[in-house]
Amino acid sequence: MRNQLTINGVDLCAHFGGMINAMEIYFVIRGIKPATRVFISDLEKTGVLSKIDDRIRCVVADFVCQFETEKSKNGYSNKFRSHQIRDGDIPEGYTCPIYISLNEDMANEAKRADGENSAYLGLLFGYPECCIDFYRRNSPKLSKTSNDFVLESLSGNDYLSSASFMMNYAVRYYDYSLLSHFSCSLHCHDSLAIAKERYKMIRNEYPGFAKEMCYRLSSMVLYSEKHGIFYTPEYEIMDNNIAAVKYRGFIGVEGAFLKKLRNCNELRVERNDHLVLLSDGTALPDVDAVMCYS
Repeated sequence: MRNQLTINGVDLCAHFGGMINAMEIYFVIRGIKPATRVFISDLEKTGVLSKIDDRIRCVVADFVCQFETEKSKNGYSNKFRSHQIRDGDIPEGYTCPIYISLNEDMANEAKRADGENSAYLGLLFGYPECCIDFYRRNSPKLSKTSNDFVLESLSGNDYLSSASFMMNYAVRYYDYSLLSHFSCSLHCHDSLAIAKERYKMIRNEYPGFAKEMCYRLSSMVLYSEKHGIFYTPEYEIMDNNIAAVKYRGFIGVEGAFLKKLRNCNELRVERNDHLVLLSDGTALPDVDAVMCYS
């Protein structure tokens, strides 16, 4: 599936470090995203962009980033430290942002706005204004911790939520997402419209890719800041009661938490008590939220 997003013989997933980066570039090329930012570890990779589409304009940042590693979140992190780039080389363990658009002025504007004006940068990337405001309101607080906005996006910080699979941003830690911004809620109308347009385009041109993406995003997610993000596409709500679920094969960081999940095949969510109880009577510790996407 990772080899299916190919344009003019270039495997975008392999060349640019995964599915989310590949889709960002793909959406710019197809004209449904005005600009994007991608982090790469080798600047020579920018040379292939003209082969993909000679309309692409790419601008390289003046700094490099070292992302923090969060083992509980599959090694993915939203936080990084930046340093000025020297001699055009990217040190080992660092990446460099590149700004991509079909409009050179817009790519340059994105470079100038990055780190200086998050609201304007969000507009250049095509993010909804409500989500830009959401990010700006919560960033001062969340940037001091994991810089993850998933829990803040839940309605009333609801412990148990359900939404369209297209709005599943939690499993981006495993390189699956139709959205590249932090949605202000699981039911944000503008974010859902963006996700629908993207999914429709992928499904029409890369049906196998879209099928796998739909499968992964249509999942039940257990979100724990302490233990990590765990998800299963193989789940069934029993008796039309979202609090009782049969499941198979949770995916997540190996450890005691995942082992407990895999030792059972049913769970119940106690919404009021903020508890997840397994069918063997075990209570899963430190689950901050449960989300069901379909």
